[in-house]
Amino acid sequence: MSFILYPFVRKAMTIGLLSLFCFGFGSCSHQEEGDAVKMSVDSFSQNYFNWKFQQAMPYVTHSSQQWLYYAASQVEQADVDRLRSMVQGAECQIVDVEENPEDSTAISHVEVNGFLCMDTVGKAAHLVDKATYELKLRFQNGKWLVELEGLPKRVK
Repeated sequence: MSFILYPFVRKAMTIGLLSLFCFGFGSCSHQEEGDAVKMSVDSFSQNYFNWKFQQAMPYVTHSSQQWLYYAASQVEQADVDRLRSMVQGAECQIVDVEENPEDSTAISHVEVNGFLCMDTVGKAAHLVDKATYELKLRFQNGKWLVELEGLPKRVK
């Protein structure tokens, strides 16, 4: 008798698990979207503020890539030497994320600690202990991407 009931029990368990999965997936979709924004902000920030401009490329819109190329073109040998001599790289922490579902955009504030900042063309980068930056994001091609209109600027 257990051989006859086994397929029915297995089918009922599968349907139950699928129902539970669908219910759980539906209720978590907003949280997952928020996590996707944070993941993009964090990945971009960790790479950008540690001067890994090529690794930051997948986290920006196509039109924003020019700004990463520009940042890379401004790096001087003295900056590279100073970056290599640092004991620890930049540390980034997301302060907040404000999503605007009406136009698929978001704004995030990121606190960056212990990083080399190049904010003046032609001058060597200098060490900054702590600064907050605002990053704009746009939902494009199924993912959240940082949208740069220039190099990231500090929030005062």
